[in-house]
Amino acid sequence: MFYKSIEEYNIQLKCQYSVSRLKRLKANRRERARMHALNNALEQLRIILPHSSCESIKLSKIETLRRARDYIISLIDLLNKSPHSNQSINQPIIIQ
Repeated sequence: MFYKSIEEYNIQLKCQYSVSRLKRLKANRRERARMHALNNALEQLRIILPHSSCESIKLSKIETLRRARDYIISLIDLLNKSPHSNQSINQPIIIQ
């Protein structure tokens, strides 16, 4: 692309910078919203997971997910071992 003057080139350069900067700002805003949603979901999960009353340390993200997985597995085991469970519930559930 040829420019008639250096001023025209500078204007075009500023426009390109503004467009890419705007795209970056929008992407940052989307990522920030995504992280807020993820952190809120993890906080809700921390609240409903069983824990001992002496635990006051906030769990990390990975520890929260591990405890949730372990809790789900223990609930499945409990259902599978229950003598009062329905046949449909008593089917083995495979978690990988």
